[in-house]
Amino acid sequence: MSTAGGVDARVEGRVRSRLHQLCPQFTPSGPFSCTETSIIVPGRVAGAGVVAKHPIDTRPFWQARTRHEITAYTVIAGAGEPPVPLPRMLLADPALPLIVLTMMPGSPLGPDRYPVGPLPPAHLDWLLDATGFLHDWHHPALRAIPADTDYSAQFQALPPDLFSPGELSALAAEAARLTSRIGTQLEHGDAHPGNALVQPGSPLALIDLELLAPRLPGYDLAVLWTITGPSPDLRSRITARTGPGPQRQAAFWLNAILVTGREILSHRRSAPTALHRDRLARLLTDLEETRARARQAMMPGPDQGHLT
Repeated sequence: MSTAGGVDARVEGRVRSRLHQLCPQFTPSGPFSCTETSIIVPGRVAGAGVVAKHPIDTRPFWQARTRHEITAYTVIAGAGEPPVPLPRMLLADPALPLIVLTMMPGSPLGPDRYPVGPLPPAHLDWLLDATGFLHDWHHPALRAIPADTDYSAQFQALPPDLFSPGELSALAAEAARLTSRIGTQLEHGDAHPGNALVQPGSPLALIDLELLAPRLPGYDLAVLWTITGPSPDLRSRITARTGPGPQRQAAFWLNAILVTGREILSHRRSAPTALHRDRLARLLTDLEETRARARQAMMPGPDQGHLT
């Protein structure tokens, strides 16, 4: 939940009013801040630290993601102790939408989605281990979390000028075919250093579950592959976690195409700073690599796909 700026006074007043309606006992304990999509309000309820979250991005997608996050926390509450520390939901109003969560102790593993310098290997391993615990969590109640497997819509939302005619449809079809063969697993969806909290003597905690969903395996790995940058050592540590077999490899590279394409789309919408231009150039190079690796992984074979 790294901050991206201050909060307009009128918006802050509206959120205060909604918070009071939802939770009269909520007392703010620090300044309101905002990420690119949400207002974050630290506070206390009955003496315990909490945090309130309210989307400021009015696009239906982000409003829906907060409602999805409410659903995810509701389901998780019935699935027993999670294998990795996660916030607990105290109160929520899906109509607003507004959510109040327990405050997780610790400091972010990093301040930004994209590390300014190379991510220390130990930090990457902590993230890989934490997401791996989520991937291996198979409580029956978790099936109630809506899956994120509408690959036709997801791939068609990528920048069409970066792909050859018919390629996006073929990628979506391959993703759907692989999902039918190897299934889905619970993926955090945005496990970057800013969404991981560390404190001495405790396991790494994950926050921001608005993108948590069953997906084709390899999505979290693809996010980390994308944000770590062109470091052969770091990227090899990530790809080593994809699991055995060509189908797992193909699933990873399909996810990497999806993640990289989404990041390119986001950077194209951002202010054209030198940092964004440099990062966009790298992402475009990464996209070419992911497309080539996906084609290689899905060459026809006894147990492989058939993307051409």
